[in-house]
Amino acid sequence: MNRDNNRARNTKHVWLSRTLLSMKEEFGFSCHALETAKNEFIDLIWRFELGKEVSGDELPKIMWCSNDSDNRKKRLPHLFKANGFFIASQEMKDVLEAFDLGASCFIPVQLLHSDKKTPWPGTHYFLYMPDRVSTFDPEHSRRYKPNRYDDDNHVGTIPWDITDNDISVRAEALTGQDMWQDNSLLWSLFFTDASLEAIRRAGLMGDMQVTRCPVAG
Repeated sequence: MNRDNNRARNTKHVWLSRTLLSMKEEFGFSCHALETAKNEFIDLIWRFELGKEVSGDELPKIMWCSNDSDNRKKRLPHLFKANGFFIASQEMKDVLEAFDLGASCFIPVQLLHSDKKTPWPGTHYFLYMPDRVSTFDPEHSRRYKPNRYDDDNHVGTIPWDITDNDISVRAEALTGQDMWQDNSLLWSLFFTDASLEAIRRAGLMGDMQVTRCPVAG
């Protein structure tokens, strides 16, 4: 891990990725457990998405593409969702592991085309993020969707048409992890300036859409 100790002095913003919301970064995949024990598998996906306890043994070792339009694509993105699971390529893993990811870990998974035989190019991992870091600052945020659900875990959600400076964060965002999720802002995925710049330099952005989030105060 190679953390930038001067990060807090040199930046006044972080970045919010729409990977957990974007249809361009959501791919349809299936597996044996989904086809034979659907309810239990849906519960596993829900726990994975919320950062609740999940063991590596619970996760499928092999998944195959279940969407015809996705199956016709030549490559998968370097960071995307596969039927609710967060997936990272080997290249993305190599970049992110240079930063502070807290308790996040990478668990190998083999991804196949719909014939259940042909592998997708590259090596892939589940990116399991059990930490939830509260940095969202609703008081100073210009625009977000307030919570409309009977759920005490989050304050709001991200607007589909979010733009730079709509969402603000507290100063803690500059001194903690370099990539994190915040359950108070549902489906959020934050990056520090340093970690996102490393992803850009490595040419791994693909269709990833990000918006700038100023630090309040």
